[in-house]
Amino acid sequence: MGASKRSYKCIVLAALVSALLAAAPRVPAQTSQEGIVESDAAAIEQALQSIWSDALVFAAVDIDDKASEWLVSVDQQVVSPFLGLWDFGPMLDDLIEPHGVDLGPSSRSQLLAELRSTYARYVLEVLYDYRLSDRTIRDIRFDLDDSQPNISATVKGPLGFSPRVVFLVQTQTRDITIINMKVATVSYTAWKRNEYQKYSKKGQWDKLVEVLAVKNQTFFKQFCLDSSALDDKTKESFYYDAPIYLVNACL
Repeated sequence: MGASKRSYKCIVLAALVSALLAAAPRVPAQTSQEGIVESDAAAIEQALQSIWSDALVFAAVDIDDKASEWLVSVDQQVVSPFLGLWDFGPMLDDLIEPHGVDLGPSSRSQLLAELRSTYARYVLEVLYDYRLSDRTIRDIRFDLDDSQPNISATVKGPLGFSPRVVFLVQTQTRDITIINMKVATVSYTAWKRNEYQKYSKKGQWDKLVEVLAVKNQTFFKQFCLDSSALDDKTKESFYYDAPIYLVNACL
């Protein structure tokens, strides 16, 4: 049980770091001969350190003030850039392989949405539950010229040790897109595949969507406003500003 909890926390922390990485400006994909030039690496590391500082501020907010407005701010400055950089399609394919041939477009769209919400939840769980301080991200490395391109970093976080986090990427015409991550050589898809396979091998796509949605909505419901005490204009403003995973939990 202890090992399982530690693995879970590692993955959550990795998701937070990937969120910070995603907030950095995208860099053009380059050929193996060219590699990543030093200026690109320096720019990304600088942006990553800046966003990490913002994350520390969000994590240090008093627990009583970590309400809906706090979540919306975290989403705008950390989570949205994080979700924007990931391509969850290859990850979902790996999680349900070889049963994906039976997955219809509607169910696939729902599963991708819940996978994105799951990653948003990971980030917010870390910022909500931990008072991070004096933490650093270091040793940013770019390895885009081998059979599996990746971006890696060492994280000194709240776990008592410094895990090496590797972000597996695919290089597009103009961008680098994250498609998976590894903590201590274990990928996210390897860690979660059994949970997805439990339903995918039976073609129970609606049940899998439901299981994922319940986990996400259970966490996000705590940030919902008390609708009974609000006027229609306030509620409309809330739903306009709130990210979709919060709206889904509160409706």
